[in-house]
Amino acid sequence: MDNQVKTTGTINYIIWGSVIFAGLYLLYRRTNMYKQHKLNSFAKKYPGWEINNNKKTSPIEMYAKSFKALKSDGSLDFEYWLIYYNTGIVKIYLRGKDEKFILEGTWPNDTTIKITKGYKAGQTVKGKKINEILSKIFEQKITNI
Repeated sequence: MDNQVKTTGTINYIIWGSVIFAGLYLLYRRTNMYKQHKLNSFAKKYPGWEINNNKKTSPIEMYAKSFKALKSDGSLDFEYWLIYYNTGIVKIYLRGKDEKFILEGTWPNDTTIKITKGYKAGQTVKGKKINEILSKIFEQKITNI
């Protein structure tokens, strides 16, 4: 009987510990610290992009890369900016004299973009690499990523 009480107590501690840990983790994911960590990890995975924070040091506020969309014959169609923010937002702008907003979304991870505003709003686009995601969004061949 005494072993059963100890086992039940241990199981209760494990269950409550797991519940508390899961709750704290979910709260942490909503913090700016988590979002900044996610962008820093992204920057390490894709080195050489442009860091926009006026200091070129941490914390990174924006991590940007220009890319090109090609026509079916291989000629240049448009050039865009892909910008990841430390707020968990991703935006794409048409690059040029007057940059034009194309879309905005969130990025739960570097292989998924959930589009919330602009072109293809409401869609979730997934791919193995960023090129694949962009190719699915624009339905064109993408280079320079």
